[in-house]
Amino acid sequence: MVTRHECGVVVRYDPGAMAEAVLRLLDSRELYERLSQNAARQSAGYDWTVLLDRELDIIEEARGRPEAHDAIRRSTDRPEATHRSEAGRAP
Repeated sequence: MVTRHECGVVVRYDPGAMAEAVLRLLDSRELYERLSQNAARQSAGYDWTVLLDRELDIIEEARGRPEAHDAIRRSTDRPEATHRSEAGRAP
């Protein structure tokens, strides 16, 4: 995933290799920005609320009852269950 989506740097589990990767990112603002943007884009698809919406859409389609989504959504709504875009992201 990291290599295919260009969202990080793969290194050996070795302090020297890790240090080299960090220095490479520090030396190349363009590489850092590209990897950061790709990582943010990829991680958005793993937010549990996004995954839940996908699963509920599949269930609705299978059952042929769109109103089921609202009923299930109401039963699973919790204050701590905010979407990433609402919860705020680290800079």
